[in-house]
Amino acid sequence: MKLTKNDIYTICIKRLAQIFGLDVSQIDLEMNWDCKLFNVKRSFWEINPFEELNDDIEDAANELIFSKIKNNQLMIRTVRDLCEYMVDRYEDDPDLFVKNMFPPFDKAWLEDRK
Repeated sequence: MKLTKNDIYTICIKRLAQIFGLDVSQIDLEMNWDCKLFNVKRSFWEINPFEELNDDIEDAANELIFSKIKNNQLMIRTVRDLCEYMVDRYEDDPDLFVKNMFPPFDKAWLEDRK
């Protein structure tokens, strides 16, 4: 099964909605992380949505991309940036993308794509 760019955008937007407790219709591709919808109370004791999002970004990265992220050579500022980043990661290694993005996501959706 090959995912399309639209499939990956859908996955990313649904994942953002899941992480931030939003409806998919509230998420726009041009939104940046400073948008009031993404304003989250930070907790010392709980994982916040930005940490969860960061984990998704790092899980999809190979060593070279991970190094670029850590050295601020690759910045993800908007929802569109995130979606394009995930499209690129899927193209780099589809198996790694599916392995890391579908466990937190809806496996039934993946089954429907077969």
